[in-house]
Amino acid sequence: MSMVNEGINHHNRERTVQFIYRHPHATRTEIYKGTGMTPATVSQTVAQLITENMVVETGQEVSGTGSGRKQKVIELNQNFGYCIGVDFSLSGMATFVCDILGNPLSSNLTPYEQVQNQDINGLIAEKINSIVKNYPHHKFLGVGVAIPGHYDGEHQTIISNNPMWNTFDLSKIRLAISLPILAENNIESMALARFLFDSANTPDKFLFLHSGYGLYAAFIEPNSLHPKRNYYIGEIGHTVVNPDGFQCECGKRGCLQTYISETWILKKARLLYRNSNTTVLRSLVADPTKINLDTVLAAYDLGDSFITQSLNQAVRYLGISVANLLMMCDADAIYLNSRILQKPEFHQQISETISTQLTFIPTKKNTTVAILPYQETAAARGACALVALAKVVQNSAYADIMLP
Repeated sequence: MSMVNEGINHHNRERTVQFIYRHPHATRTEIYKGTGMTPATVSQTVAQLITENMVVETGQEVSGTGSGRKQKVIELNQNFGYCIGVDFSLSGMATFVCDILGNPLSSNLTPYEQVQNQDINGLIAEKINSIVKNYPHHKFLGVGVAIPGHYDGEHQTIISNNPMWNTFDLSKIRLAISLPILAENNIESMALARFLFDSANTPDKFLFLHSGYGLYAAFIEPNSLHPKRNYYIGEIGHTVVNPDGFQCECGKRGCLQTYISETWILKKARLLYRNSNTTVLRSLVADPTKINLDTVLAAYDLGDSFITQSLNQAVRYLGISVANLLMMCDADAIYLNSRILQKPEFHQQISETISTQLTFIPTKKNTTVAILPYQETAAARGACALVALAKVVQNSAYADIMLP
């Protein structure tokens, strides 16, 4: 009997904490109405969380309905503990330290050129231990690692078509640090941070699409927060937009990422440089290996015909793909995270493409399409959300994959 009660109590606790994350200044009445639990269960659960110092009563009171007495406001205790997040990709290695609400304590980005030839497991462990040493009086709950691929929980490794990440081993990192640790796909991590840490401006159900060196889309809904076991899910970069297009690394032709990913944009720009004497790129750099995304965007601004045509086509294909996603997922918003889309003209172009694609059925549903400000440490912040899910919300799916 006690085992059943413990299971029920854990579930109630998880629902309560997640609700407070989503509604940062909640009353007990709002919690039981929002979760479906009884008032007595909510009172008991909140009392336990207060005892653990995880939540606090703010002292603020709000009027109840009817002639009821005023109710106390409850919120998460931001001093309950701190989270460490690590992210590594072709941009470099980023770290992020924050409280359980996502408020930053510190962040850092080491460029890829400075980490590419180092032991990735040793470097991650070194950065974690350095953070712990720098904050000796802070209570760290754990470490999250946002990875550029899918996480194989059985072997603690990365499933990716990029051989650069083959040596990653979460179990080796755990042996070198003093904190529990877990890993998840970097885009899933960013989406979870949006859900937990940015709840004021984020609906319960949304899509999060990242376009960087690769592409990936995460769909978030409150009752389904768990690591994906089907590794095809989210791989929007490998949906075909032109069957006669370039051959992708996956073996197919015309994948979306061969048009809009930074990897392919740079690959095509360098090919253009080598084969054209008239491209604007030649006036910007003396060597094709020096071409980066800023170079390509500068060539676009200067009117290079091939670059202009290529990027406009890429943004159009991305807009069509986003519209297709919105026809398959009941999302109230879609957040686009991309350095390329920071340009106002691309922002406008993709919004118009999505709108045009979705006019064939009259509907009153107004789905928000937002271009997020691009931040290099966003995935590392997302890794902190993994820790919050596992150690604060105590989401069983993420707690189960955390190495203690």
